[in-house]
Amino acid sequence: MYIIKLVCMFTLSLLAMKSFSQSIVVWDRLLTHPNSMVPDLLKRALEVTIKEYGVYQLIPSEVMEQGRVIKQLQANRVDIAVFAPNEEREKVTIPIRIPVTGSLLSYRICLIQRKRLGNGT
Repeated sequence: MYIIKLVCMFTLSLLAMKSFSQSIVVWDRLLTHPNSMVPDLLKRALEVTIKEYGVYQLIPSEVMEQGRVIKQLQANRVDIAVFAPNEEREKVTIPIRIPVTGSLLSYRICLIQRKRLGNGT
């Protein structure tokens, strides 16, 4: 009986956490980026804003190529992705330039949906 109560309480606490967290769909390549500083930077930025915007849950997207993830961003199915900048990507998304390692080759942009620009997510 004790084990059942413990499992039920654990399950309820997970459901409570899930209902209060904001789900953020992230391009799977951002979370598995070969340079660990890329996902770490995103996670750190979200961690320091928990008091202001609440807890979050990163949800990896399905595996997809860059062209498809741009379409998924436009269709509001992916919230954040990371790419090297180019003119076409900047026309259809909102670039956020962050020099991850400080060298010229490390300049990348995070992209967010236009509808999320004003709400801090």
